[in-house]
Amino acid sequence: MYSQAHRGYDSTNRILSFFRDSSLRRLAAGMTLESDPSIVADLATGTGDTAIFTRRIAKERGLDTEVVGIDANADMLRVATEKAKNAGLSGIKFVKANVYKLPYGSGHFDAVSCSFSVKNFNDIDGFLKEAHRVLRRNGALVILDTSMPGTGFGRLAFYVYFAYMKLIGALAQKELYRWLPGSTAAFDRRRFIGKIRRGGFSSVRVSEFLFGIAYIVRCRKG
Repeated sequence: MYSQAHRGYDSTNRILSFFRDSSLRRLAAGMTLESDPSIVADLATGTGDTAIFTRRIAKERGLDTEVVGIDANADMLRVATEKAKNAGLSGIKFVKANVYKLPYGSGHFDAVSCSFSVKNFNDIDGFLKEAHRVLRRNGALVILDTSMPGTGFGRLAFYVYFAYMKLIGALAQKELYRWLPGSTAAFDRRRFIGKIRRGGFSSVRVSEFLFGIAYIVRCRKG
């Protein structure tokens, strides 16, 4: 599905997020850099937007942070590599690998990020276990994603957003965008945060955006 959609992936994501995905990725990247990490992994990096934001913000802050964008899809990574090259960014690279079995030793990274992907993983426990393994002690894990809000106006806003996603999916005529609304609606954020806490992470902090539809979780390896 991702290979089929990789060429129009960025523009469709802009539309799906009401043109807020870039600002949210920038926020997540800033949180990832809060502890001045030397090396960061952006897992399921896709076309590399969050990895690129992370490297760019690091340079703005005077940090020499190395960024590694990791994804299993070679088509997406080709787009990411081209974008980083066009932006004139050094200190960033993209690696093809499975997020459940990363080719890095334990404690290799100072921080790990993941944007708009967790809800689509078929093994969230496996993802958290591997993220925990490659993080150094006290390293930060930052996750940006979307899900149905718990109650109130946010839930009503989500149903409007859900219908909007379905419409975009129909117009895009790509299987990925027909599938994403269902994966978003089915994802249980509270259960996921519970998995984070039980997975060896502490200092869990959650920030909500777009009436609670989008959220960023920041935590640390215990």
